Amino acid sequence: MKKKEYVKKIGDKLDINYNIVSKCIDEFIEELTDELKENDKVSISNFGTFTKTLIKAKNQFSPIDGSELNNSYYRITFTCSKDLINKLKNK
Repeated sequence: MKKKEYVKKIGDKLDINYNIVSKCIDEFIEELTDELKENDKVSISNFGTFTKTLIKAKNQFSPIDGSELNNSYYRITFTCSKDLINKLKNK
């Protein structure tokens, strides 16, 4: 499902303007991103936990210019809560 479909579905369910729902979703995603930047872990009750993990740089060699590449990056993982798992099993 795409964001546009979520916006329409939530707007229809709550009888709210689609623009307001879209802004709410955008703000939620922005807050979640900001929180992950500051902390390593973000938990949402009855849904799950997002965890930020640093993937260390590996010593690699660039065949183009002969330099060494040492790029570390962050990986975001999601772990379901027990409540979400139970809801998915019951469906």
